[in-house]
Amino acid sequence: MLFRSGDRDLSTLNGTGTVDHMAFAATNLPDMRARLTKHGVAFRERTIPSLGIHQVFFEDPSQVTIELNYPAAEATA
Repeated sequence: MLFRSGDRDLSTLNGTGTVDHMAFAATNLPDMRARLTKHGVAFRERTIPSLGIHQVFFEDPSQVTIELNYPAAEATA
């Protein structure tokens, strides 16, 4: 099974090759959305109901994808 960060098209995966992405458990989704928007950081989101998580993806300055996993309930609050 191949996992692609945030279901990105394979042609967009152009990081360093050493690290594809890092994932973290997180809380306070509204605050993170506001912070990313304030700083002009593009991000994408998706909810995975079967896992009960809502994911936020963005790239750091080295083009490594950061994945933040929130409880799915935060996305619907």
